[in-house]
Amino acid sequence: YKNKERYIRDGDREKVLNSISDTVSEKIIREIQEEKGKEIEEGRIFEIAEIVEKYEKKKKYLREAEDKKILNNIGELVENYLLEECDINKAWKRILLKEYRRYNVYIRVERKEEIENKISQVVSEDIIKSSEKAKEEGCEWEEIEEIIKAYKNKERYIRDGDREKVLNNISDTVSEKIIREIQEEKGKKIEEERIAEIIQKYEKKNRYIINIEDKKRVLYYIKDIVREKIIKEIRQAKENGIDEYKITRIIEEYRRNKKYIEKRNIDSFRNLICENILNFMDDLNFNSNYSKTIEIYNLYNRFFIKKQKYLYNKLLNEYEIATGKLVLKSKPRKLLFELTNSCNLNCIMCYQQKNIIYNISKNVFRFLDYLLPYLELIMWQGGEILYIKYFKSLLLKACSNKRINNIITTNFQIVDDDMMKIIAKNNVHLIISIDGATKQTYEKIRIGGSFDKLIYNIDKFTLYKKEFFSTKTLQLNFVILKQNYKEIIDIIYFAKEHCFDVVTFLNCYTDKTFVKMNNFEVQEALSLLNNAKQIAKKFNIEILDLYSNKHVIQNEDNDIFCYKKNNKNLNVNCDNSTKDNSTKRNISCFLPWNALCFYKDNSFSPDCSCSIGSHKIRQYNSFNNLWNSNYMQEIRKNVMKVKCYACILLEEQIKRI
Repeated sequence: YKNKERYIRDGDREKVLNSISDTVSEKIIREIQEEKGKEIEEGRIFEIAEIVEKYEKKKKYLREAEDKKILNNIGELVENYLLEECDINKAWKRILLKEYRRYNVYIRVERKEEIENKISQVVSEDIIKSSEKAKEEGCEWEEIEEIIKAYKNKERYIRDGDREKVLNNISDTVSEKIIREIQEEKGKKIEEERIAEIIQKYEKKNRYIINIEDKKRVLYYIKDIVREKIIKEIRQAKENGIDEYKITRIIEEYRRNKKYIEKRNIDSFRNLICENILNFMDDLNFNSNYSKTIEIYNLYNRFFIKKQKYLYNKLLNEYEIATGKLVLKSKPRKLLFELTNSCNLNCIMCYQQKNIIYNISKNVFRFLDYLLPYLELIMWQGGEILYIKYFKSLLLKACSNKRINNIITTNFQIVDDDMMKIIAKNNVHLIISIDGATKQTYEKIRIGGSFDKLIYNIDKFTLYKKEFFSTKTLQLNFVILKQNYKEIIDIIYFAKEHCFDVVTFLNCYTDKTFVKMNNFEVQEALSLLNNAKQIAKKFNIEILDLYSNKHVIQNEDNDIFCYKKNNKNLNVNCDNSTKDNSTKRNISCFLPWNALCFYKDNSFSPDCSCSIGSHKIRQYNSFNNLWNSNYMQEIRKNVMKVKCYACILLEEQIKRI
């Protein structure tokens, strides 16, 4: 036809072309018909390819009607072939997508969706099968990478309905692998680099973790391992001694992994780190390393948040101690309230004057309301504090701040069930003054007291402690006298029987000669005390020996606060200096910087034990005026000029509790 086309007239050309069209279409259709009904086998695609190739070469000779007919037949052949290939499980299925890309133009519109759905199903099942196999066998990251790569390459063939299944499966595989790695690390010495590696893998793969539950699980495990690591670092720092390097490392780790710390834990983590910094500063000040304290303050003060009043105040307080400030911006951290001198007993060694009854003014407690957010310790003393009717409401107010350690000193004779529950429930540190291990000795020393009632109250309180899971220390105070020193060992057995955690042995500070011991009795008491310590060790009872060392200044009701006994006549003409006095000094007592005592006669001082004299409250209209008064400044000034070991000895004992 091509060779002779120029000789054919228009009228004849149409007949010729129609005839050729019929011949070509009949031949192609015959071949298509032959292919239909054949079983699918390897290489058959080449036969289909030949038909398609012939069609593409000859289609210009086909009339429109014939062309449509052939396209329908080719489409049916290709469609059936692709569907059959989707249903088999043979090696050449891997070329399915290539064939689909080549012949999808021949797929008829009405069957296009069916074909695409089938291919999507095949591809999805293939990826899911690989993913599940990898999950079962505990795959390595290389296998997961291959699965993800396969998904990326075939993603365009996967329909929305199947995509979710595939991604959920990949999500499971990735999350299981991350969780497995975390679980393998738990219990080991978790290295910082290992955590960073796990987090890095999560951040790279988290877009494939589309299942919300999977994401939650992975994040839970990551948060858990991060939390565990930071807490472990903090504990190790506490146990092994904290230093600047450890603090920096903990802070860096906290900042780096902050987004993996649960919101509810962020503040508590920050607070834990801050407490470690403060403990370090406290130790530095205690060892007179003031320049290092100042350096630590300058390095880390920005890590502290001002709204955390207690921590920020303590930071500022340690800094002001180190710099020797006389006028303080920080508030006291410890308070002592001597509420009254009235008492239900008449102890033979009592130093209180009872001819006039003094009760602290309720107006003083406005300072308690103001200072409550800054405090770490409140001591409540008398007389007998349980004798005061309003004490219960005061204690409940103080217990509203769970950080504050409340310490009550009492003879425990007139306590009711309600007060016992408050003490046990709020983890109050209870100190009971018991100066005899037997009924005869106790009632001889503590006149008006009942030994049987004391034991009944102690045993009942112990039951309340168990009921409320109280972890606070139960402490026994024993003032060593001529009348009771032979019961030093017996009091340890008494403490063991009635669940005391600590026994404190105290000196007696009184002018009453009939309670004082001669040298022979003192030596015998010291010998008994040494034996008592050995017995207490077996019973796991802590001994605070404030009797043996003659440098300790102590009274029967207070084993926390101490101050040096000197400079009774204070010169209160002070220059209100705020300058740094940190050079070449050694502060052996920090109480003028961090403690205040309020007394029954409405006076105050930094402590309750030493003869430095107190100052009347009424002349001060605000707490800041009182705290930075000339009187307090002069005490701070004088304490930097003298040496005293009493506070150091006491502080060491207290830290052990």
